[in-house]
Amino acid sequence: MAEKMANAVETAGSSVVQVEGDIHIDPALASRSVYVTGYKSTTKSEALIIHFQRSRNGGGDIESIIISKRGAAVITFDSAEGKSL
Repeated sequence: MAEKMANAVETAGSSVVQVEGDIHIDPALASRSVYVTGYKSTTKSEALIIHFQRSRNGGGDIESIIISKRGAAVITFDSAEGKSL
């Protein structure tokens, strides 16, 4: 799923991995993952977790986040259930 893993940490019950290279959505997890771009380079992983856990944003419990230093992230939820926006 990720090239050149840099480091992994546990944040708010979610696994957060930062990578150097490109990231991709694992096909086995695609039904419960989103690929995110366009956020500021100064955005902390905690801010992504808070945003995507909020039910008003259609979020839910997050299993893991993979963040690329190239400004993209893959957020994988615990389940595929969620609110349609």
